Amino acid sequence: MIPSDRQPDTLSDVLPEALREALFLASPLAVAYSGGLDSRFLAHAAANLERVDFVLFHATGPHLSPRESAAASAWAGERGFALGLAPVDPLVVPEVRANGRERCYFCKRALFTALAGAAAGHPLLAGRRFTLCDGSNASDKDGYRPGLRALGELGVFSPLAEAGLRKDDIRLLAARSGMDRPEQKARPCLLTRFAYDMAPDQTILAALARAEDAVEDIMAGGFGPHVPDFRLRLTSLRPLPARSGPARYVCELHLERPVPAAMEAALAEAVAAAGFARPKLVSAGVISGYYDNSR
Repeated sequence: MIPSDRQPDTLSDVLPEALREALFLASPLAVAYSGGLDSRFLAHAAANLERVDFVLFHATGPHLSPRESAAASAWAGERGFALGLAPVDPLVVPEVRANGRERCYFCKRALFTALAGAAAGHPLLAGRRFTLCDGSNASDKDGYRPGLRALGELGVFSPLAEAGLRKDDIRLLAARSGMDRPEQKARPCLLTRFAYDMAPDQTILAALARAEDAVEDIMAGGFGPHVPDFRLRLTSLRPLPARSGPARYVCELHLERPVPAAMEAALAEAVAAAGFARPKLVSAGVISGYYDNSR
């Protein structure tokens, strides 16, 4: 974070020339906007550059918590950014519903096809030659990301990655230029909470959203704005017919770092209140990529 006695730099002071050039040449932009750090920073950068036009497009659906979509819309609205919504249900794609290791490839194809259609019909872009872009950064190439292949096939442009910016670079640039919440944790879609080959459905996704919202609220009460990273993982299924619905899943709450015992109890109760069995709490350190790293 920027020290309180230091004024933020203007974005023109800190934005790399490679990113300026990429955004200028790609304008007008149709920005795939999740509300996460990377897509917010992309919008923040575009808004502070002359001769760069953009519209944000957010894919709503069961793969996201309604709270997350509402926060994304609110952030854009507070800044006067044009925002289009693209309702998508990734579960209609058989390969997504089967939840194999290539799930993200098929999901990204569905999401970005919908986003491209929404952009083509938006009044600010209709009839114009626009560039569909996203917030992928150079760090994303370090892990298993089959969705990146889908973006390449669809011709989606990733200006942050093109400019060589990694996640830590984006946090630094966001902080230095005064963008809010540069420490924001990644919140990948809810489909990533299921072990591979475990088929998701809308009912369980909705329960996951409720549970993680409740976990976030409890953690925010104890840690303030700097909530440690976490995921509620559904690791296996209990035998039928003993259990059904959310309670059928064996779940673990993975926490970036240990929390006080009283908070542990409250977190377990919050997950159970959403219909799941009480989870095992795991201090996991690195949260991202659990199912990819454990195979």
